[in-house]
Amino acid sequence: MSDATQRHVLIVDDDDDVRDLMRDIVETNGFSVLECADALAVIGSIRENPPETIILELQMPGLDGIEVLRRLNEVNCTARIILASGSDARVLSSAVMLGRELGLNVVGGLGKPLDFTMFAELLSHPVGETPGLSSQQALTALDNGALIVH
Repeated sequence: MSDATQRHVLIVDDDDDVRDLMRDIVETNGFSVLECADALAVIGSIRENPPETIILELQMPGLDGIEVLRRLNEVNCTARIILASGSDARVLSSAVMLGRELGLNVVGGLGKPLDFTMFAELLSHPVGETPGLSSQQALTALDNGALIVH
């Protein structure tokens, strides 16, 4: 596959071990990997080599994932975005909703420790489509307090 047609995934996480694990999963799913340990460098990185997908840790030193989402919106980022966090499920769910409200293509969130099956599903989801919740995911989200019914 030529570099022009290579499917790139940008992994943004300050933890070397987590990035290594994610890189292995991403490469197994047929993508090339770009890595960024510094959230401040994300915008420059996507300008140099626009990724198809960005995996973004929400809790980064210096610049948190929420601010990165805002900056990605400002530069009209079109990449699919998968948010990752070891935070409470409600925080992750809120960040996914915020990213979508900003007009970003946030395809989902991953809790840590990583659910490898969910991670692979999000990676393989077609570009340009935002996955809906399955009934089981909706029930789990309700049970965990990640959804608020109005």
